[in-house]
Amino acid sequence: MKTYDDEYLNIVSNILDSVDFKNLKNCTQHGTNRYEHCLSVSYKAYKFAKKNKLDYESVAIAGLLHDFFDNTDATIYDRFKATFTHPVLAVENSKEKFNITEKEAKIIRSHMFPINFTLPKDRESWVVTIYDKLIFFKEFIFSTCYKLRYITNLFIILFLNFIK
Repeated sequence: MKTYDDEYLNIVSNILDSVDFKNLKNCTQHGTNRYEHCLSVSYKAYKFAKKNKLDYESVAIAGLLHDFFDNTDATIYDRFKATFTHPVLAVENSKEKFNITEKEAKIIRSHMFPINFTLPKDRESWVVTIYDKLIFFKEFIFSTCYKLRYITNLFIILFLNFIK
């Protein structure tokens, strides 16, 4: 289990303790689950923002809630469509459940730039947007490499059994 500093946990504890947020553990995303993805984005962006004297509290909250929507029962088409529309859903859900600030809403709304056309307009928005992309690539590459290793090992086993 990763360790997080006390200040970060104090900022986001009400979200992490929420049953609605914990339900994101059931949503697969990028070879992991949405809960872990959001937590990684939030904490890495928070650490960067704090080090660079930005509004790290808003970054921590918005980073945690940037993918706060549930589409586990959605069709393939709806999942594809959510790539473009989920920032709006995440903002609506976050306002309803956690009463986020307008700055936090702006950060969440713009995190999918350039896939959607909501340009990040402040440094905090850029931090969450960039960390979301970096962590996505890390998760995607790790899950893809794992699958390639699995397929390679399976092929080797089949090949060795074939030549016996």
